[in-house]
Amino acid sequence: MRWKRRKKAKLGLLAGVLAFVAGWAVVALLAPDNIFGVERWKGTLWIHLGSHFVDLTVDGRGLGPPTYGQAVKIAEMPSFLYALPVVFVFVASVYVSHEIGGQKLKHYVSNAMAAGMGYFVAALLAMIASDMQPSLSQILLIGVGVAAAVWLGSTLLGFLRNGVGFIGVTSLGTIFAIGALVLLGGVAVAVQIRGIVAVSFVPAIVGGLVVGGEYRARKLGRHSEYPRTAGTRRWLGANWTWVLAVTVVGVALVIGLNGGV
Repeated sequence: MRWKRRKKAKLGLLAGVLAFVAGWAVVALLAPDNIFGVERWKGTLWIHLGSHFVDLTVDGRGLGPPTYGQAVKIAEMPSFLYALPVVFVFVASVYVSHEIGGQKLKHYVSNAMAAGMGYFVAALLAMIASDMQPSLSQILLIGVGVAAAVWLGSTLLGFLRNGVGFIGVTSLGTIFAIGALVLLGGVAVAVQIRGIVAVSFVPAIVGGLVVGGEYRARKLGRHSEYPRTAGTRRWLGANWTWVLAVTVVGVALVIGLNGGV
C-alpha cells in the first residue's frame, strides 16, 4: 500500500541517518584533540568514514608528505571502530523491519534495506561534506544532485497527476543517476565506496532475515506451547541440507581468507 511505502521510506531514512550519526558520535568521543590538524567535525568524520574502509587522501592538508590510507589507522584509533557501523546498521534495520512488518520474508528484508539506504545516503553526504577525497567529492556531488533532481521531479509529477505515477520516471531516473556516476567516476568511485555499500546493505539484509525468520518460526509453530522453538525445528527439518551446505561453504571461506588450515 502507498502509505506503507511512504512510512518505510521515512522510517528507513530516519533510522539510517541516526545510525550513522550514532557511530560518528562514538568516534567524536574517543578521538584525541587536534586530530589531523583540521576542524574536529571534519577529522572525526574522516575517522568514521575510515571505519567503512574508505581511504583518506591527506596530501596538501598540512599533514606532512602525501599519504593515502585509512584514517582509523593513521590516527591510531582502536580497531573495534570497524565493527561499530555494522552493529548500528544491524540494529537500525531490525527496528525498521520489525516496525513495518509484513507477511513474507522478502517484505522484512525490503523493510530492512530501507534503513540501509538511509545509512548509505548519510555516508555519501558525509563523504562530500568532509571533502575526504576532493576529486571524488565533486563526482559524488553531481551524482547526488542528479538523483535529488530526479526524485523531486518524479514526486512533483506524481502530485500533479493526483498520485498517478508517471510510467518509468523512477526506474529511468535511478538508472540515469547510477549511469552518471559510473560514466563520470568510473571504477574510482566504485572502488572507494565499496566499503560503504557493503556496510550499509549486508548488515541490513541480515537484520531483515533475522526478523523475518523469527516471524516465520512463530507462524510455523503457532499451535505449539513454544512457537519459536517448534517453528525453528520444523524449518530446520525441512531445509537441513541447505543449512548444512551454506554452513560448510561459509566456514571454509572464512578459514581460507584467514590463512588456511
